[in-house]
Amino acid sequence: LVPMRSDERVESMLVICTDTTEQHLLQSQAVRSARLATLGVLAASVAHEINNPNNAMRFNASIFASIWRDVEPLLHRHREEHGPFCLAEIPFEEVLEDVPRLLEGMLGSSERIGTIVGNLKHLSRQDRGEARQAVDPVRMVQSALTILHGQIKRHTNHFRVLLPEEEEGPVPMVLGSAQQLEQVVINLVMNALQSLPERRCSVTLQVAFRTDRGVVEIRVEDRGRGIEPAHLSKLTDPFFTTRSGEGGTGLGLSITHTIVADHRGGVAFQVGAGQGNHRAGTVADPSGRGDRWRWHGGER
Repeated sequence: LVPMRSDERVESMLVICTDTTEQHLLQSQAVRSARLATLGVLAASVAHEINNPNNAMRFNASIFASIWRDVEPLLHRHREEHGPFCLAEIPFEEVLEDVPRLLEGMLGSSERIGTIVGNLKHLSRQDRGEARQAVDPVRMVQSALTILHGQIKRHTNHFRVLLPEEEEGPVPMVLGSAQQLEQVVINLVMNALQSLPERRCSVTLQVAFRTDRGVVEIRVEDRGRGIEPAHLSKLTDPFFTTRSGEGGTGLGLSITHTIVADHRGGVAFQVGAGQGNHRAGTVADPSGRGDRWRWHGGER
């Protein structure tokens, strides 16, 4: 503030302002980068320590499943010859029902641990490759949906896939890693499915080529519970989840953000009260003349 004087009297003030927005943004990005680097080192260490005992448990569970298949006929014969009996104070009839379920649970839990470990490794990986393959976005999405078929049937009766009409022409090829982009679609669709409170709620996935902007856009919308506006800035933070009580790991959107950033893009989210959610992505320069990727995603 600089006073403007006239005959020793302050007639007005000159106000000089400096916009520090960019400085604060750079500081925030530096803090986030440092935190992610620390988390990456921690994640790599934790993943290594978890993977070895988990592999041993999975191997042992598989061996026990094989043993059980061989032992079960002998136990049936023993019951026929000697009558009802118990194993670990549990009636044999109950054991017949419980053991296969327990084995399935053990193997399923081990696979879940393996998935989490894989996500942690991806989170910590520094060299993620060039990702310069020609990718057909429609085929990539269809491949992801094939993997998700069981989950879709489990969560909703109303899942729609919208592809460009024939008169609009084919969706152009894009540059990237088909496997990584497939993982992005899987994460976004799973995030949408898990937000549905009941099966009658819908999820829509749309693939479109926006000729006005020269981008391929992949949009996932759901009519789920939505996201609190206060949580928007945390959605891509590693281990942040609103589903901790339901087994959420908080890694899905973080991995998505990492993959998109590896393709030189960004992730954004939007919220609209009572409208459900939407998450979408656009890939810039689908002609292959460059490698700029721009993604958007969010809560509708």
